[in-house]
Amino acid sequence: MSIPETAGAGCTCQTAQLAKSLADLQSPMPELLSTFVVPSREEIVIVRGRMAQIAVTMSQMDNEIERVEKILTSLRYNRATLPKLHDQYQNALNLTRRLPFEILGEIFIQTQDMSPGGTSIAPTRVCRHWREVAIATSKLWSNRVIEYRGYWSREEAQMIPIWLQRSSGQPLKIDVGRDTYEARAYKGNPVLDAMIHNQSHRWKQVKLVINETTLSFLQKIPEDLPMLYSLYIVADRVKPVIIDTALKNFRNADGLRVLTLGQSISAVMPEFPWAHLITCTLIMGSGLCTFADSHFVLSQAVDLRSYQMEFDPPYRIFSSSSTSNRHSSRQSSISRNDKRHRG
Repeated sequence: MSIPETAGAGCTCQTAQLAKSLADLQSPMPELLSTFVVPSREEIVIVRGRMAQIAVTMSQMDNEIERVEKILTSLRYNRATLPKLHDQYQNALNLTRRLPFEILGEIFIQTQDMSPGGTSIAPTRVCRHWREVAIATSKLWSNRVIEYRGYWSREEAQMIPIWLQRSSGQPLKIDVGRDTYEARAYKGNPVLDAMIHNQSHRWKQVKLVINETTLSFLQKIPEDLPMLYSLYIVADRVKPVIIDTALKNFRNADGLRVLTLGQSISAVMPEFPWAHLITCTLIMGSGLCTFADSHFVLSQAVDLRSYQMEFDPPYRIFSSSSTSNRHSSRQSSISRNDKRHRG
């Protein structure tokens, strides 16, 4: 621990002497100082001697004040540093040090749901030991939100390859795009997009907000999507005919089981592997999915176990006759929720 050098020892008798009340320095000739009486020659000698003594005392006080201030600076520095040193010693006694590497990493994973975005790198900022454990726990890095904004900062551009490396071979959960004004100004970053596309064989859960800024990313998605299990798509002010060709590669995602569509994204429903789905959700409403879309899904997704229609804005007009009775025997549940969509 580096501590600033102090000038001398602690408070001395000289300091105490100089700090005494000035009452002890009162003039021996008060009547001379309080009147306009002309001093005698003897008094002039006494006055000049007292002035010289005061000048010496002031110089001593300046030197002592400087010395004491240096001591106070050192004291304040030490006082601010000691709690950190205390915490380091306290950390040495922390019970988490006794936890095996794998168990501590699993604790970090389980606490991810407590963070607002479902992902947090907070453990890397606690201490060196936690940072080492967090970096080596690949599951912590398998969830990534890719915000398409008007720019990529240097730190963000550097973190994409680091995130992919730290996630190792873990299945990835990615969230691409944001429905914000800033997001629509994004012009794309082909290098970073390619890094993420090259890991498409690890995509497991994907959420896509499709707008003009993310179309380039979507159109270059590879066909190799063997792990894709859950897909959420919402389109924002993009012509359906443009999106139709951009979604074609998802037809090869044979592992897809959960699908959510937040808009009637093409003139006809895209070529998803409908027969493999077990859960499907359509967001219904003006400019969104329609009852014709719903009928199409129920006719194609023959193995559905759960089918849900969410209404935005909420409608109160729904009857069981809206879906064909011939599908009820092969669906374990059909949820009809009036829920405002928040894409």
